[in-house]
Amino acid sequence: MRGRAWFADNFDGEYDEAIVTGLPSGQNTTSGWVGSNLLHGQANLTASNILYADFLINLEQQNRVGLGPLDPLSTTLNFRRRQYFTSLKDQVFLARGLVLEFGVSHDQFFSRQTPQGTGVYVFSAEGRSGNNFLAATQTSARDEGRVNAFLPVISAAGDHQLQAGVDADRLSYDGDFNRSGYEIIGLNNAILSSTTYRDPDCFTSPTWSRPRICWTPGGSRGGSR
Repeated sequence: MRGRAWFADNFDGEYDEAIVTGLPSGQNTTSGWVGSNLLHGQANLTASNILYADFLINLEQQNRVGLGPLDPLSTTLNFRRRQYFTSLKDQVFLARGLVLEFGVSHDQFFSRQTPQGTGVYVFSAEGRSGNNFLAATQTSARDEGRVNAFLPVISAAGDHQLQAGVDADRLSYDGDFNRSGYEIIGLNNAILSSTTYRDPDCFTSPTWSRPRICWTPGGSRGGSR
């Protein structure tokens, strides 16, 4: 709507692929992609009232992370990440230059790393083998609300403008970590140490959130530690 409302949309993306020398064909490539889109809108509700809205999304996926001559395909991790951000802001212009501003926003983040299997991870002088021992899922969010007032300019030994406002936000975080185990092999192929994780680890914030249940990759239930 000419002179009243408009929007803009911006998208970008990237795809990457790499070849690692020293590994068999078909097991020597890594790939990944990222994408982002920002949608912005503005509406002049009246000559003195402007409303802004934004929505941002970021997506990412990386496969076979950690692949190398001493780290074959079975030891690598797959990563997935996404982020959403939304905001709404209203500005009201009143007499004598007084400006009131109201805004709310929500930011949400998700991350997951997945090994190629649940086998024992092995460290040796010839490199790594087996499957990476850590599978993890993490989510976090932030909600914010604010009210600001920009008072009229005061002219006294120069121009001065006072600002007053209130800002409140809430943070939350959930983490679910499942570990299998790993072994360290010496030069004579003897096991120097062996570590096995029995229960998954869960973290939840804030503390008043409802209790969460951790699940092992095989589906059996574990408790928080």
